[in-house]
Amino acid sequence: MTRLLDIQNVSLAFRQRTGLFSPPNLIPAVRSASLHVDAGEVVAVVGESGSGKSTLAKMVLRLLTPDTGTIAIDGKPAQSLGPREFARLVQPVFQDPYSSINPKRTLAEIIQTPLKIAGGVSARECEERARDLFERVGLPMRLFHSYPNQISGGQRQRVAIARALILRPKLLVCDEPTSALDVSVQAQILELFNELKQDFGLTYLFISHNLAVVERIADRIAVMYRGEIVEQGATDAFFAAPTHPYSKMLLSSVLPPIPGRPLPTVSRVFELNTPRGSQP
Repeated sequence: MTRLLDIQNVSLAFRQRTGLFSPPNLIPAVRSASLHVDAGEVVAVVGESGSGKSTLAKMVLRLLTPDTGTIAIDGKPAQSLGPREFARLVQPVFQDPYSSINPKRTLAEIIQTPLKIAGGVSARECEERARDLFERVGLPMRLFHSYPNQISGGQRQRVAIARALILRPKLLVCDEPTSALDVSVQAQILELFNELKQDFGLTYLFISHNLAVVERIADRIAVMYRGEIVEQGATDAFFAAPTHPYSKMLLSSVLPPIPGRPLPTVSRVFELNTPRGSQP
């Protein structure tokens, strides 16, 4: 199977100044993280707020540059790819559908913008592709020339997904794409992600704090705690028998009781060896 995303020993620390002449403090965000995603796979990165999972996603999207380590996409170093080539390989779907799309543009314009920037297609083909995606993500065509403030939050997220797909990327980096939505809408968006994966042969790096969400969509799960990936494994195996104490604590704190599935027990209090605030 083709390895589409390969993250090797990536670390990043944020610099925080405490005074005008004092050296900056280093706040570790990600520590020596390694993860791979094969073509056609859905890999979820889970953890509590501040665990480093969104920072890891931003490094994959080149919104942040790692201090150490490498990220390769489709066999090429991510930083070596030109903007257009990168955009045709990787696209984001962000958490907040209210702020991730331009409120002053129509939905038609929002979806077409990445393709117009990339170039190489006529205006007619661009609109035809946008119309096709508009229907594929479940939006009625009567809304095609509407504005974002005229549609619901779930519909805004569908627009964001259509915009991400118009360049026909191989990898979608989805950073908490359902957390700002109602539970009923979350289920609809997850079903849409599954349908689009089959229709377009997509690969997902899925960032979430919601284990109930990732259980429905992920093939594999990576658990982050204080910037480190502390456990990785197949989704079924992870939910049946997590191995790391933090994973057990995470599961026992959020999983609803399901007949036949015992809740994991945490036998002792644990701490990672690396203290907060140290250099990665």
